[in-house]
Amino acid sequence: MNAQIVVDIALGLILVGLAAQVALGRHLFRSIVFYVAFGLAMAVIWARLGAADLALADAAIGAGLTGALMMVAFRRLVGIDPEQAQAQMTRHSHVAVAVAALTAGLVATVGLAALTMARAPESAGMQVLARLEETGLGNPVTGVLLVFRGFDTLIEMAVLLTAFVGSRVMTQRSRLNVTTISGFELPLVRTLVAVILPLAVLIAMHLLWIGADQPGGAFQAGAVLAGSGVLLLLTGTLLPAPRSNAMARLALVAGVAALSLLVLVPLSQGRPPLAFLGKGSLLFAEAAMMVSVAVSLTLLFAGAPALKAGRQ
Repeated sequence: MNAQIVVDIALGLILVGLAAQVALGRHLFRSIVFYVAFGLAMAVIWARLGAADLALADAAIGAGLTGALMMVAFRRLVGIDPEQAQAQMTRHSHVAVAVAALTAGLVATVGLAALTMARAPESAGMQVLARLEETGLGNPVTGVLLVFRGFDTLIEMAVLLTAFVGSRVMTQRSRLNVTTISGFELPLVRTLVAVILPLAVLIAMHLLWIGADQPGGAFQAGAVLAGSGVLLLLTGTLLPAPRSNAMARLALVAGVAALSLLVLVPLSQGRPPLAFLGKGSLLFAEAAMMVSVAVSLTLLFAGAPALKAGRQ
């Protein structure tokens, strides 16, 4: 048997095993930890399949930021209801098991059918590659997200903004005040953060700049910046602010506003949406989305409408 096939089978089994641990775990925190590991395994598999954009997104958002959000949510659950947070989940619904088995069978059937089908010469992917040169972009993923499926990207940014607004409503109703600062001090942590932060900003800017032609883009860059924000919150360099401010609100709506502008301005002149999309307008839209993604995820972790300077 080919060594590459062995690696693929091992990765598939690891992914299924981690998914089972997430779904069947008897303790909530344990399931969260396995979910983070599941996201990292997904990133490795996407990289193995040659989908670098998806690998970056899964590692940064699916594992890193989502895991951090789940852990801070668990910490707040401990503050609200300690017994529920520590309770063991010993009972599982038979309906859930049946639905899971049915879904797995359906996915396997569709997957096997897709593998046996001949690739259509006029498939959507081939059409995108054929017309990619018209967009002036070298990365087909960016071309799909901002040109061919730009409306979907606009909806994604709107969903992220809606999620933040919804979280603010729930936080205000619960009136729970839980600090994000780590409860213990580790030697050299603040020094390490001071070294890591400039590197993270540099990596984010690099991902933003190369996103038009290579794997990268606004979501990956925004996730890297949000990770930096989480580190600053954990060390107390940034603190949750009780009231919102104009800068925070502007950053939250920047992505939706930039994409809407690129759609509405051409329409007002009788031209198709995103007709003005070039290198400059692409960087404008991607930079705005990067800021919105970074600020939204950081504020979701902080559980606050804005941030303020903390200890230096």
